[in-house]
Amino acid sequence: MKYLVPRVCAEPGAAGWITTLDGRQLMRIETVPYGRAVGVLVRSPDGEVLAAVQLLRRLARTEAVVELGGDQFATLSLQTSRRQGAVRVRSALGDYDIAGDFDAWDFHVLLNASPVADVAPRKTDQASAHVETSDTEEQLPLLAMVLAADLLVHASS
Repeated sequence: MKYLVPRVCAEPGAAGWITTLDGRQLMRIETVPYGRAVGVLVRSPDGEVLAAVQLLRRLARTEAVVELGGDQFATLSLQTSRRQGAVRVRSALGDYDIAGDFDAWDFHVLLNASPVADVAPRKTDQASAHVETSDTEEQLPLLAMVLAADLLVHASS
């Protein structure tokens, strides 16, 4: 599947849409306050919360927790402090790795070393990216992890 996904804005109240390449709105994303940090809600077009991403400040690092349907799905942590590097993801489905140039929104998502999503910058729009996901994988978890990686990288910079 191919999507246009907006970059996460670190300001509470910001909102945007995950769309198909032809502009059909699929999921609304909203930046919301979460403690001293921000989080992201992913909603269906009718307003139902499908996923949530929350930042948790730990003693030595910041983690992003992805919840799907109210249950914790994954925890993301940076493997390096630089924007170009890797994010380790622990989930019930297996170990994901997200690696590439986060500043340029040019990175890949791997599940157990197999590619499942590719994120590439849009040449015509700095505020969103093309995200192509494997048709054999659940789409919502992949999209939520892309948003969580973006939020995590910006929160750690």
